Amino acid sequence: MLIKRFVVFLFSIFLFLNGFAQKATISGIISDSFNHPLFGASVSVFGKPLGTTTDEDGKYSLDVPINISLKIILSFTGLSTDSVFVKLAEGEQRTISKSLKENIFQMRDVNIDDKSFKSENIKTLNPKVVRYLPTPNQSVEDLLKTMPGVSSANELSSTYSVRGGNYDENLVYINDFE
Repeated sequence: MLIKRFVVFLFSIFLFLNGFAQKATISGIISDSFNHPLFGASVSVFGKPLGTTTDEDGKYSLDVPINISLKIILSFTGLSTDSVFVKLAEGEQRTISKSLKENIFQMRDVNIDDKSFKSENIKTLNPKVVRYLPTPNQSVEDLLKTMPGVSSANELSSTYSVRGGNYDENLVYINDFE
């Protein structure tokens, strides 16, 4: 039993040391076009689950597999993406520092027409109906109180609420004037 544990221990040490021996390191600094270091820029290996981000000084370090042609992708939000192809030997350390350029493009003009928004929520009232309302004021507010979902606390007051809202949350347009 003791020999079995010793063999497992030696095998695990061999795997541990072998894993460290078959790595290479890529490091460097990523900056913008003004040579300011980029915090949080992404450095990843295309097609592999390997990647890292830069620190406050724009520095990064990434362990990659050896003897394989790799595409290293350097990116940052709002800047153009850059890539580098590398093939590293065992224990090799390569410095890749890049300056990412701005990714600016001109959009076409955009016209926004406000046609349907007003017409969906507008209720047209006939002003001749106001003459027949049995109220002392005979105003627009009295006509609004007859609409469904509109309530008033007092018939002598001009305040009203719509569908349980407050009395100061109403917006009325008359002939396109607020």
